[in-house]
Order: sequence, then structure tokens, then C-alpha cells
Amino acid sequence: MEAQSSVETPDVTAPREKGWVEWEQVFEENWLARIGVVALLVGVAFFLKLSFDNNWIGPVTRVSLGGGCSGLLLGAGGY
Repeated sequence: MEAQSSVETPDVTAPREKGWVEWEQVFEENWLARIGVVALLVGVAFFLKLSFDNNWIGPVTRVSLGGGCSGLLLGAGGY
């Protein structure tokens, strides 16, 4: 004779309540990607500062980089 368990298992296929947030999914998909983008931007900024200080990039190239980046940002903002 088998003993029956009185513990009920939750129905995992039931719809969730409105407003329920899967925090693991939000953290994995959104925040880690955002942190990675911020880390990449900070790294590029430090590298540019180092290259400007050591004159690896001349004044004409600096102005060209500034104009190109501002043009990209204006285009992305317009899109």
C-alpha cells in the first residue's frame, strides 16, 4: 500500500497575476546588457583620453572624430 502525499504542488501552467514580474529574466536580459554597454563606453573614453594625452591622435583627427560622432548622434536622434 502506497502512502499518499498531502502536499499539493503548484500549477506551473496557470497564468500569473497581473503585475507579476520575473525578476531573474529582467535582471539577466536588461541590466547585464546595460552594464556591459556602460563598461564599454567608459573603456573607450579612457582609451581616447590616453591617446589624446600622448598625442597618438592629432588635432585634425580629434575634430573629425567629434564631427563624425555628433553626426551619428544627430542621425540616430532623427531616426
